[in-house]
Amino acid sequence: MTQLKPRITLVTPSFNQVQFIEQTIDSILSQNYQNLQYIVIDAGSTDGTITILKRYEKYFDQLIIESDNGSADAINKGLILADGEWFNWLNSDDLLLPNALDLLAEHARRWPLKTWISGCKVNIDEAGRMVGCQAPWREDINFWLLGEALFPQDATFIKTEFLRCNNIRLDSRLQNVYDTVLYLNLLVYSEPLLVSSVFSAMRWHSSQKTANSSQRSKETKAIITAQKQLPDQFKNTIARRLCRSRMHIMTIPFFAVLARCGLWPSRRQWDVDNFNVWNLTFECKKLKDFLTL
Repeated sequence: MTQLKPRITLVTPSFNQVQFIEQTIDSILSQNYQNLQYIVIDAGSTDGTITILKRYEKYFDQLIIESDNGSADAINKGLILADGEWFNWLNSDDLLLPNALDLLAEHARRWPLKTWISGCKVNIDEAGRMVGCQAPWREDINFWLLGEALFPQDATFIKTEFLRCNNIRLDSRLQNVYDTVLYLNLLVYSEPLLVSSVFSAMRWHSSQKTANSSQRSKETKAIITAQKQLPDQFKNTIARRLCRSRMHIMTIPFFAVLARCGLWPSRRQWDVDNFNVWNLTFECKKLKDFLTL
């Protein structure tokens, strides 16, 4: 008998994204994943989005149309309704790539004790053309050395029970960096499994919240200020500033050497599942095996 794949809950928070919402929905439904709970929560769109949602309503497990306090609030509503083992949200302008949910299920099967899994994503422009990719754990020193929570949101899946047992919710007071705060909270309890699978495509366009750099900067500064109350976070904050100063040519190798010698905390020992999706071979390594510094 074929083993049933784990149930996955996906939530799409929606508001006035009529030009993209149908592509988002199609990218999820076309996964043909047999154990999916799909919830769409719209804040009362006025641009024709609701007409599209009504057309697809029979394919949703739940469609909620009511005012909310922003995306984080909508996602929290979805989390309350979630009955899946794994949870994530996909914004109404982003896409899941083909076979993303099957790949997640395979990683989860191979690492049953992991409570969250973070992979890679591509970036696309308004017309859907690929303009880049993002795999921080393979390429960004700020991730593995300076303790920044650089996890691609649409490529990061969390066990629902893990969130509930630790009473973790998204901070609905934030409009931009609530995902970053969420991952910082998760790190208090456990490390994620880092995987090489590319799960999603994030769309960059002028009207998205992520493109509001001034608001993101304001919220990020508030987070850093709060972290200064913690000795380790304060230490990392100082290191961040040194590595981004004009002295970075010297300071980055200095901290890298400390990390290699075990004198500076890093993420080099985190588990990695390097799944080659093209020839279906697996190779499990530690993060340090992918780093060049």
